[in-house]
Amino acid sequence: MSKKVLIALHPGMLEQVDYIAECEHRTRSELIRESLRRYLENFKRVQGTQVSTSRQADVVSISANRFE
Repeated sequence: MSKKVLIALHPGMLEQVDYIAECEHRTRSELIRESLRRYLENFKRVQGTQVSTSRQADVVSISANRFE
């Protein structure tokens, strides 16, 4: 079951997300979900570890804080 998440994006980043979503005929949510899925796969590959489902939210939260 999916859960809703509220995120804050800088206006320029949101414009880029909207542009790409429009070009690919996708919603913002679809684009962001795909981006996070790819990020998590890359993180697991680079770290050489399995990130459990219960820890994925922590990983995303920690990583997101690096960009603020």
